[in-house]
Amino acid sequence: MRTSVLFTLVSAMCGLLLLSGTARAQSGRPEFVQNEVLVKFKPTQRVLAIAEQLPRLNAVIRNHISALAIDVLRSESLSTQQLLERLRGHPAVEYAEPNYFSYPLYTPNDPSFSQQWALSKIQAPRAWDITRGNDTVVSVLDTGVQADHPDLQGRLLPGTSIVPGYSTPVDTCQGTFWDYTGHGTHVAGTVAAATDNGIGVASIGFNADSGARRAGFRNHPGQHSEMKPVTIPG
Repeated sequence: MRTSVLFTLVSAMCGLLLLSGTARAQSGRPEFVQNEVLVKFKPTQRVLAIAEQLPRLNAVIRNHISALAIDVLRSESLSTQQLLERLRGHPAVEYAEPNYFSYPLYTPNDPSFSQQWALSKIQAPRAWDITRGNDTVVSVLDTGVQADHPDLQGRLLPGTSIVPGYSTPVDTCQGTFWDYTGHGTHVAGTVAAATDNGIGVASIGFNADSGARRAGFRNHPGQHSEMKPVTIPG
């Protein structure tokens, strides 16, 4: 049994914003070139500083970027962090920083992804470079779900209904509650539509599953007393 946490769409987006800020450090790929730093010396002190510092750092100037007046310095014995510690306090250095790698962000092949401006706004591609929602279940509290939607196949778990008199699943095969308005299906797709499958849209959860709870539809309201976290088999 897996217990799903009841998310609102806003909280799911905020979670991705927090993840995206640490993408480079948590992606498992090198963050920067080891044993190298980018250094900008003060123009009037550059020649003297290089002559003084290179032997002490056991380093060479691998490249000079003239347009930016930056030297790419590489040491045969010191780590990037050690180089930074020694250079950043030197009076002839304006700044020094790692020689960072830049990686292309993951882009799914769903044809409507380019129109999903909100996913770029919350930096979802950066989050997908860290995690893609494996073994994650999101409970969607809305108007039910269209169980036969092609972009939700294999992504739905049995749900529940809190609408009095409408507690029997309409889709007995998947144990879901049919969405008569389309809103619940839209939200379920935003959270857990099959992503990178060449059809439809991409979802925030990428590989996450969804357990849809019907909280109301048309003129049939749900009850707030029943809106609580739900345990979903999986």
